[in-house]
Amino acid sequence: MFPILVNLVGFSYLVLDSSKYRAGFFATKYGSRRSAILGILLSSIAVIISSLTTQITVFVILRFIVGLGMAFFFSAGVTLITTYLGKRAEGTGIGLLNSFQAIGGIIGIFGWILVADVFGWRLSLILSGILGVVIGLMMIFSYLLRHDPGQRFRYLIYVRYFFRAF
Repeated sequence: MFPILVNLVGFSYLVLDSSKYRAGFFATKYGSRRSAILGILLSSIAVIISSLTTQITVFVILRFIVGLGMAFFFSAGVTLITTYLGKRAEGTGIGLLNSFQAIGGIIGIFGWILVADVFGWRLSLILSGILGVVIGLMMIFSYLLRHDPGQRFRYLIYVRYFFRAF
């Protein structure tokens, strides 16, 4: 089963690359930050659900959804970099994004194989999915804190209680 999983991870990258164009339209219409948040949450939740499935067909569909989520996240990256870095560092930021995206993909696949060997493939998917959901929630709180300063204290209390649960 493990070699099939590695090939399906590659399938997610195929979907990612073929869906960036359409995800870019979504980012243009609804905003890059929303696209990035939607993408990371969609792919992370699909990863968690895929760790619980026992049918290969469902797993393939969920890997397709993971690829779509990554497309939404990565298609918004260039716009977010140009927005936050400005014109002077725009080229450097985009170059770093492209470089680290490729390096991260390679390290991520091999790192995932090592983690899956130690903990099992299901637990490794759950761990990576939880990490993505936490990052997505941090992005949402960051957005809310920036755009609703009057409610800043209330949001910080929610974050405090969320982390206290762990």
